Amino acid sequence: MDDAAENAYVFRLLRCTHIIFTLITLYDHVCTVDAEVKYIWRKRWSSSKILFIATRYIGDILVIFQCCWAFLSRPSQNVCSIAYNIVIPSGVCSLIYLCQATLCFRLSALYNNSRQFVRGISLMFLLEVSITVTIVIYRVKNSSVIVKDLHGTAMCSLVHGQINSNLVESLYWMTIILFETIILSLTLWKFVFDIRCTPALRRSSLSRLIVRDNILYFIAAFMLYLSVGVTSWVFENRLIFAIFACFVPSFSTTVGCRLILHLSEVHEHDVHDRRNVWSLDIRATPFRTN
Repeated sequence: MDDAAENAYVFRLLRCTHIIFTLITLYDHVCTVDAEVKYIWRKRWSSSKILFIATRYIGDILVIFQCCWAFLSRPSQNVCSIAYNIVIPSGVCSLIYLCQATLCFRLSALYNNSRQFVRGISLMFLLEVSITVTIVIYRVKNSSVIVKDLHGTAMCSLVHGQINSNLVESLYWMTIILFETIILSLTLWKFVFDIRCTPALRRSSLSRLIVRDNILYFIAAFMLYLSVGVTSWVFENRLIFAIFACFVPSFSTTVGCRLILHLSEVHEHDVHDRRNVWSLDIRATPFRTN
């Protein structure tokens, strides 16, 4: 199979992948719309409400845009440039940062919103954002977008010039994995060493939920980001990397919204429970939903 035929085959596979992940994202939205109305829209404005709305609707818009864009038969140069250099990088980065902000807020609750902890985790988060944004800007400035013909259709393609695109993409994903490893480590540290000294936290359904969801999120995110990072390093064909990467918006949207809904639901049920993790230090709870 020559390169053109291989690219055409992989491009058709990419289109199918976009359809699948778009349907998964929209199906999850339909399945959770009742919980969204109950725990988000009927509550006053708070950090959890802002994070949920931003994650849900930025994610929906992005996956729909990517799916429609993939099925353009003859995209123009301007459309390709806007998609590759603005819409997709900013959308994917925003969704990842929103999920991480949600994890940081949840983790802050375990640390009773300690000012020292909040400052430390905020500085690490801002450092990670600075590094990843710098990598994205560097990649955009040192690459160009072209339109390739593929057996009766056309596709947008990045030309990276003198930069090592595999290395740049891998550094981006490894930075994200490193920050989320720190979040997991802080979660386990608090739960394993400090929580045994606080019986109320040990029995709290919210504290167990925070630890459980953070661990499950890390395992899923680690496998996904590692797969994307490895494919960006190993495969020269950027379409193969794109197939793995198109899962990221769907994952971030679905899991990010679920993290907030789970927490809001348990908080609603446990709000009168004295063992509730929020009742230990309710004055500055970032996810207060009442």
